[in-house]
Amino acid sequence: MALLLRSLVGFYLYSPGPGGRAYDPALYLVEPRHRLGEMALRTIPPQASVSAQCGVATHVAHRQEVYQFPIKAQEVDYVALDVKGNRYPLLKQDYILEVKKLLVDPTWSLQQDCSGFLIFKRDANGSPGIERHEALGGVVELVGFDWAVSAPGDGCFASAGESPLPLHPGQTLRLALYWRTLGPVSRDYTVFTHLVRADGTLLGQHDGQPGNTNLWDNTWAPMDAQLTSHWQVGQIMRDVHYLTVGSSEQPVEGSVQVGWYDGETGERLQGAAGQKQIVLGQFVLRP
Repeated sequence: MALLLRSLVGFYLYSPGPGGRAYDPALYLVEPRHRLGEMALRTIPPQASVSAQCGVATHVAHRQEVYQFPIKAQEVDYVALDVKGNRYPLLKQDYILEVKKLLVDPTWSLQQDCSGFLIFKRDANGSPGIERHEALGGVVELVGFDWAVSAPGDGCFASAGESPLPLHPGQTLRLALYWRTLGPVSRDYTVFTHLVRADGTLLGQHDGQPGNTNLWDNTWAPMDAQLTSHWQVGQIMRDVHYLTVGSSEQPVEGSVQVGWYDGETGERLQGAAGQKQIVLGQFVLRP
């Protein structure tokens, strides 16, 4: 009887199933984005080993090796997630930390990013798609970046080529910046990512600690990688930011700018020529 009572209490307190306090019926509704997720999951080769989130694992179950995330997450070929789905058995903060670890690690390539579904593939090279070498303050160097733009309506990201980058109001630009430390970093810096019109005004932005991606709300889930004073010399970190494109009734031209600044003083790190930002490229916004 005691065992049964404990089981019932445990189910009520922790179960995501019907009747449990953690039950959220929205997690079990089939939405249009789930169809997009199914298409993204089909890109995982059938012979590949996968660590998949609860609610996603059933779609990749017909293979020799499949685990429930985060089990074996650092050993498998692919990791399949739904950041809007059921996080069981992880609490929200623990789940966010695990996803952040994948996003900052350049040896994991983000293959699919579609309406909340993320599919990572192990990539030993870990190199950015667009190579770039620009130093800031003598302590950090941008070694390259990747950028992708969400498709109108479905939220699926497609990689973009060289600039000018074609944008439309309401789209989201995903920037993956690859930073390498050139020497000891004594402070904890903030990264800014800006869409700047030709007249100098902002069209979109995201500022934050490197690695503290803005995929979620204000849930605080810090990790060492967000503190630049903890970085090792020569270490390469990937830093992912999402920028929502603002509206405009007229065509607009501008540039994508990034950089580092001291969160306490607001002072930006400067490049070799005294510039206080790195221009990744140009964009053209069309209504």
